[in-house]
Amino acid sequence: LDEVFSRVDGVGDKTELLANVVDIIKMLRQDSGATLDQIARKTIWDSHDARIVIRDFIKRKLGFIIEETPRNGDTRYRIAGSI
Repeated sequence: LDEVFSRVDGVGDKTELLANVVDIIKMLRQDSGATLDQIARKTIWDSHDARIVIRDFIKRKLGFIIEETPRNGDTRYRIAGSI
């Protein structure tokens, strides 16, 4: 968590980071998933930071399988399972 925390700008504190991770996981569990823009609006982060959290924490540390689907010029991210 410390590694991801140090790489995400404008987080505030670890409690806020974890609350946002919970929100992101809820969004990614929806059948339609979520775009980085949707996640960024929800968390008030930029899309680069949202991508870091998805890739480095939700995928690598928590072991979720993330499906990426290009759709209408955006990429939708969705949890497809876990390791």
